Amino acid sequence: MNPITRNLVRALGGATLALALSCKPQSIRLPTPQSLPSVVPPEHVLRAGFGRADITPPPGIGMAGYGPDGRRAMGHRQRLYARALVLEDARGERIAFVVADLGMVSSQLQRRVAQHFLPDRLGADRIIAIATHTHTGPANFLDDDMYNRYAASVESYDPRIVDYLDSGFTRALRTALDSLAPARVAWGTMAVWGDARNRSPRAFEQDPIDSLPQFNPPDSLRGAYRAVDPTWLMLRVDRCDASGAHCRPAGALSSYSLHPTVNPTVEELYDADIFGPLERRLERFIDSSNAAAGAPASPASHLLVNANHGDITANWPEESRCPLTRLVPSGRAPGPMAPLPAPEWRDPRPSRMEACRDPARRYLNAAGIRMGDRAVALFMSLADSLVANATVARAFRTLPLTGPTAEYPLCQHSQIGVSEPGGSGPDGLSRLNGWRFLSLPVPVLLPFHLWPLGEGPHAARGRKAGCQAEKPPLFPPLQWSVSSAGGAPSAIQLSVVRIGGTVLGTTPFEATMVAGEQLRRAMRAGLGALGDSVSHISVVSIANGYVSYMPTTAEYTVQEYEGGSDLYGPHTVGVVADALRELASHLNPASDDPALNRVEPITINPGRRSRIMPLANEGPAPAQVARRVLSWACTGRELTVDWLDVYPGRMFPSGAIVRIERRDPVSGWQLVTWDDDPFFELRAVSGRGRHGYRWRLRWRPVGPPSPTGQEMRVVLVQRVEMAEAIWPMPASCRPSSP
Repeated sequence: MNPITRNLVRALGGATLALALSCKPQSIRLPTPQSLPSVVPPEHVLRAGFGRADITPPPGIGMAGYGPDGRRAMGHRQRLYARALVLEDARGERIAFVVADLGMVSSQLQRRVAQHFLPDRLGADRIIAIATHTHTGPANFLDDDMYNRYAASVESYDPRIVDYLDSGFTRALRTALDSLAPARVAWGTMAVWGDARNRSPRAFEQDPIDSLPQFNPPDSLRGAYRAVDPTWLMLRVDRCDASGAHCRPAGALSSYSLHPTVNPTVEELYDADIFGPLERRLERFIDSSNAAAGAPASPASHLLVNANHGDITANWPEESRCPLTRLVPSGRAPGPMAPLPAPEWRDPRPSRMEACRDPARRYLNAAGIRMGDRAVALFMSLADSLVANATVARAFRTLPLTGPTAEYPLCQHSQIGVSEPGGSGPDGLSRLNGWRFLSLPVPVLLPFHLWPLGEGPHAARGRKAGCQAEKPPLFPPLQWSVSSAGGAPSAIQLSVVRIGGTVLGTTPFEATMVAGEQLRRAMRAGLGALGDSVSHISVVSIANGYVSYMPTTAEYTVQEYEGGSDLYGPHTVGVVADALRELASHLNPASDDPALNRVEPITINPGRRSRIMPLANEGPAPAQVARRVLSWACTGRELTVDWLDVYPGRMFPSGAIVRIERRDPVSGWQLVTWDDDPFFELRAVSGRGRHGYRWRLRWRPVGPPSPTGQEMRVVLVQRVEMAEAIWPMPASCRPSSP
């Protein structure tokens, strides 16, 4: 493949031509871990357990969410976690949630985790793995060749990333199971307005009035700020002693509709995005409350999931969106007969990218504190509503998307439309936005049409054509070959779960706000008389797999980004709604029908395998590396420290790596910050051969400055084979009063 063609193919993210030209994908038949029957516990009480595990990968992996504009990770800011919650009612019925700071999850990952917990009566029908949908989490571990190629700029599939995430999920879930204790729970809601907006108002306006959910937005809000779902739904969980008499707050499960796209496409660091501070704000409040009460308690966990967020984005500042990467000539031809050199993708200047990232970080922190404080208030308001008699029930189904058993009227071949490669405006426009490609009907070569890539009136056909209706597919014959070869999702896992008076319907899609309302109404209808005892019904997106977007049939007609990303045609939402309605109709707390909850086989094709994740034995051994400071730099309120350490593959997983401490005259050394702070960056810079690897921390503190002259230090945490390293901070680098 010549360099120019390669650049164009990589620009398209591998979603079309590169897929068709690739080797035949290698199929993997997933295990079918079926839960063992429930066992009535001797305590006959509701029990709950929480767990949390660090899943921050080493630098070097592509980041999923922004397609070809997503970067290869150079380090991290907010660390990524897997958080787990296990609930077991008095009858022994169990359900487990594992929520991870990832862009997507895979059915392979969910089923591998379930394999480990079959003795604990947790199979694939009782474990729900969910991604928060941060666009700055790792890629290259997904089920399908299509997503492993175009979800990030780093292409291909690395099974070692699946192993890494499997280990983190398993640690979190094992901790939750081992900490099961008598519990009390309460559900509650609040409305959060003003921090979200609808990014696709043109599609939203196609929905009939009677299909819209009924909310009461403040009169001060206008337009896109009113076309959102403001519902924050929370399950508060308190854990008790063996007698059940003394209980303390332990954590929460929340759902809210908000796209984690505050970080721009040029971000180079793993980050939990807007969900990060929302998760941490409540966790740290619970931890501090328990510590103040003198109650020994495990660290709190706040599991925050997305509801119907497909067209809802955060109210990020306009200045946080950077100029797009451009394809420009790399130089002149060396002679009149010499071929032109291949063009190259050129980023904005580093200073310009930093100018975009900085306001995003500041908004992320400020909005996280503001919304996090509201989550704390909701959590506290539920103290008087806690009950110990909530029941758990679930219904599970594997739904084929393709093949002879697929549900009609889904299209048999997945297709993306011309609006998809241009990115989601305005959240994350792609470098391909506005490009044109030649569409030639096959086998007739004329007439032809130049289709612009991206959203707009051009993205929809004037008349319906075939199963994909208004969608003009991007390179249809090549996409058909990809779908036929198994490079796209072929089956999904759906669940309907009841916990007390709330019902959750889980899907692998990103449902738009109104599509989510259709799913809720379908589940309400399926519940029948049981619905009289249900107070809340919610959708959980990106659960147990990933299959892109789900707009309503009306929204599909205008082919905005969400419609162009709907793989299986305009009736996807109707098929999924029917399946959830049926599952809800079987939601009987006394039922454990194995025929209903049977785990069916799924075959995936993750595509070509490559080594992407850094090796754990790369570079010199820890005992051969002399950790030392290479440089200090202080500019205003910013501190930068470069030091020598081990190679990235040896550094992770590790938990905390570096922290900054301040000496208090009374209590001694106190923690100021560590590498889990939104304004603390840890970056892998470059290899130094047998001497180790150059690392860099950058800290830009916010809030009240430190007293002038107070002693501070940087501490590298002790790790296997490496002692703790302590470096006093130069006086000139200490934050000081203005």
